[in-house]
Amino acid sequence: MTAGLKFLDENIGGLYPREFTVICGDANCGKTAIMIRQIHQLAMEKKEPVMIVLNGMSERTFLACMTAYYCSIFTKDVRRVFTDPLCLAEVESYMKLLHECPIYIMESHEFETINDLQLKEFVDENGIQAIFVECMGFFCESSIEQNLFARRLKLMAKKLNVTIVGEYHFFTNDDYPALSIRQFENNDVIMFADNIIGIIDFQQHGIKQDEKGNNMRGKVRLKIMKHKGMLSEGKDVIYSKMRLFVRSNSRATYIDGCEPLLDW
Repeated sequence: MTAGLKFLDENIGGLYPREFTVICGDANCGKTAIMIRQIHQLAMEKKEPVMIVLNGMSERTFLACMTAYYCSIFTKDVRRVFTDPLCLAEVESYMKLLHECPIYIMESHEFETINDLQLKEFVDENGIQAIFVECMGFFCESSIEQNLFARRLKLMAKKLNVTIVGEYHFFTNDDYPALSIRQFENNDVIMFADNIIGIIDFQQHGIKQDEKGNNMRGKVRLKIMKHKGMLSEGKDVIYSKMRLFVRSNSRATYIDGCEPLLDW
């Protein structure tokens, strides 16, 4: 299945059954944005059944994020999407489509308590092809729990014959973060992952220009750090984090040369 981003589709071949993929980076760098883009492409455009496990974001907020992406609504508070009178018709139209598409949402407490047999029955009954796990690191309070959870997701991908994509938060404190696999030494989440996609938001690190003097405001770097269980050579690409906002209306207009991660 295509991953929804040209760079990933060309370099890791998309999303494969039985594989566990981790999208990692600092807070608010665009991890959820990539997942939403993948979910939108699979469930909304290709009608492939997917399941989302929420662990920190409410269902309403998640649906608001999906709506903002589809309708290209720019807002600093995504929860206002449902009450913005300028977008009411678009939002209502999209929400109707959203409720008709094969998206299944499970809260974290349900996911933690469901046994493997029940989950397999649910996946088989609904034909689910992909499972997306939001804030997977927050499921674990200790390194032992983290080890067990990562191992469970890897085994789950194999047993259920689905692709599993997890969003994982880590901190980088470098002056110019390099996204090195060495940052994850002795990290069990990374050890069990088949593919690792790292993200760096330049603005969060106060980086206004790269080493060549290019403007890096509003840009993020995607880097393939592991592929098919093997450490990657580190192919990377620069994306625009959002479209440029035009003050005359609530719509977002895309004008620069980078493909956006997500349109909000």
